Amino acid sequence: MGKDIVEPDPSLSYVANFLRMSFGQESDLWRQGKIVGALETLFILHAEHELNCSTAAVRHMTSSLADVYTSLSGAVTALYGPRHGGANEAVLKMLEEIGSVSKVQSFIEQVKRKERVLMGFGHRVYKNYDPRASVIKLLAEEVFRILGREELIDIAMELERVALTDEYFITRKLYPNVDFYSGCIYKAMGFPTEFFTVLFAIPRFTGWMAHWNEFIQDPENKIVRPRQVYKGERARNYVPINERQPEELAAYIVSDEQHVIAVHLPTILSFEEASMTDMSMESTAKAFQRRNRLVSDSHSGESLIVDKKKTRKTYEKFQDLLGDEEESSI
Repeated sequence: MGKDIVEPDPSLSYVANFLRMSFGQESDLWRQGKIVGALETLFILHAEHELNCSTAAVRHMTSSLADVYTSLSGAVTALYGPRHGGANEAVLKMLEEIGSVSKVQSFIEQVKRKERVLMGFGHRVYKNYDPRASVIKLLAEEVFRILGREELIDIAMELERVALTDEYFITRKLYPNVDFYSGCIYKAMGFPTEFFTVLFAIPRFTGWMAHWNEFIQDPENKIVRPRQVYKGERARNYVPINERQPEELAAYIVSDEQHVIAVHLPTILSFEEASMTDMSMESTAKAFQRRNRLVSDSHSGESLIVDKKKTRKTYEKFQDLLGDEEESSI
């Protein structure tokens, strides 16, 4: 941001120092005990939460005896993903898109029709109200009394009220999680949205280090090697590569926009894009006709559609070449 680095003050607590170094000596945030206490509480709630994505990454890499810096770098990479560390940022963007309390009900209806995604609700572990979320909700009110009410909090509270009284969300056990209100607090404190994942990582380093230390000290811990259940095809006749037909080498039909319809062929085991340089449209269409399986089925090994809307145009280009075969649904 172009500002001078603020040196730490040894007389301050960790969190007070962090606020002072983030916003500068002239800021009042680090001088306000309740604001410091609120951020400290958020850090404690985010410090450790069993085997989440990033913590599992630490344990996997530590099991290979990778050094602590490399292991923690992997955890940061996992946390960087929007499904993990970027979740509270996604909540804030959702609330900004909704725009006002009056639009909450229509947004909920869009979610139920699967036209929109409700961020900050649901959890892989908790099938009821995330206990951390209830603490953060009370914390938000305390922070807003000091710093002023964040306008998005009214939308968040109305969204929660509507969702928790709607049978659609109740039957699916979708309740607010730790990310739902934390973003509003960080925004009220003045942190930029793109900094939210950093605010997640700082306290989570404590948890990552605890897992790293536990793994290193436990003599029973060996290299992590999860088991995999193979559900693909069984015995198949091997055809040497120089004897295969061109259409048997096709992995995809590629549209002009580079969105693809995947075509499952028994000689292709990966979803890596294959070249069509030596294939005519006719031979590709024949392969597509023979392997006309467009719906993903993990048990049979059939292919998947990458983008339904954008592959429709490509699919239609091949209809004249597919003969009278029944059209598959995309």
